[in-house]
Amino acid sequence: MFKRPPKQLSAYLQYLFTKNFTTMKKIDVFETVIKQKSGKFFKIAVLRANVPCDPSMIEAINAEMNNAVSEYVGTKGHNTFVEEHPDTPNLRIIISDLNDIDFVPFDGQSL
Repeated sequence: MFKRPPKQLSAYLQYLFTKNFTTMKKIDVFETVIKQKSGKFFKIAVLRANVPCDPSMIEAINAEMNNAVSEYVGTKGHNTFVEEHPDTPNLRIIISDLNDIDFVPFDGQSL
């Protein structure tokens, strides 16, 4: 749970840090479980903050997303990937069991 922020913060940050705020309430999630040919499973989740990406709020959004990832994964081992463009801080991709994925050699595959 967050402490109350100083009064000089913007209305947006005041909203994010309200008394009973639970991180995941402002987050949308897409999840999929993938079964591999080997029979092993792994999960991919995409978390997206349902807030405007105001450049002046990037630091606060990053903190919010980091908290959301922590809340989502709990104590489960995972790998987290952040959108490469710093102006899109509201997206995190999480993969469980990355070390157990049955990778194959790259041979011209594409999306």
